[in-house]
Amino acid sequence: MEISLKHFINTKKIYGSISNSRFFLWLVLFSVIFPSSETKSSKWQKITPDGGERVVLEIIGNEWEYYRLEPGERMTYDVSDYSECRIITRADFRDTRKKELVYYFRLGWNDENGDLIARAGIRASKNVRLKGTKYRVGESQIVEFSDLHDNNKLTLELNDTAEHPVYFRVQYLKKEFTDETEYTSYDPSHHEVKVEIVTHETTSDYYLIDNSGKLCYEIIGPAILKINVRIAMDLNEKNCVRKQLDIYDNEKMKDSEELQFTRSKVSTFRDNSLFIPSKAETFYIEIPKGKHQYRFKLSDNVNHVYVRAYIPDDDLSPDS
Repeated sequence: MEISLKHFINTKKIYGSISNSRFFLWLVLFSVIFPSSETKSSKWQKITPDGGERVVLEIIGNEWEYYRLEPGERMTYDVSDYSECRIITRADFRDTRKKELVYYFRLGWNDENGDLIARAGIRASKNVRLKGTKYRVGESQIVEFSDLHDNNKLTLELNDTAEHPVYFRVQYLKKEFTDETEYTSYDPSHHEVKVEIVTHETTSDYYLIDNSGKLCYEIIGPAILKINVRIAMDLNEKNCVRKQLDIYDNEKMKDSEELQFTRSKVSTFRDNSLFIPSKAETFYIEIPKGKHQYRFKLSDNVNHVYVRAYIPDDDLSPDS
């Protein structure tokens, strides 16, 4: 199904349900113009695809992970656990001096032949560059979907005849949690290294993440797992340190968290005066029904990273 180019000129966002491809087409043809924005939020979380080239874009002082497709390439996303998602696209201006570009990509569900999506009149952004280069990157275009229903697999593809590569970032809408609930610490079933962090004379156990997967939390859902994360920072470190933490459920990657760490002014390692803990960064894992083993992996091993887990008091059994 091809969609006329004229319907996409200057279109920033497209909202709607994709439970029916004809309904999706109708929404596209009658979409309205919205301003495009990209801000740090706990609501929208990145999904990692199977395929594509991972790149980092620098956007107004922040770093964002995208995946780049060349003409003829494709990648897929597992969206079976999500009810809403969105696709952020940006044109790659590196091989052209044009002020505006037209680019196309194909979007499909559950291995069906996808619809051809066009973006026209796209200008290079003044605030975005490919990290470590001066390559220009296009303004963002956003497509949002709700009511995914039985659409479990999203495919993005560039035809062989596409003129320009495209950057993609796919996210799902994550439920927000608050600390109004009372939580109790939850120890891992397996670990290699445990450290003690002291904050205001209170000692807490944290556990080292290593990419061998020795740190493991076994839990039976449905439940909520609250995770506090800290890194070991040099005593003279004053800058913010960014980390990507990948989350594995029963050895399958399910999610990733992009975290930013700054040094703590009130916490110390009990047995290590050469480093100082960061402030704790927190995220939540919504655990589906059944038995699960959760492990974590890092995008790099520059810093030692430690976690401490909690579960709501309401999830404790009488034998806990």
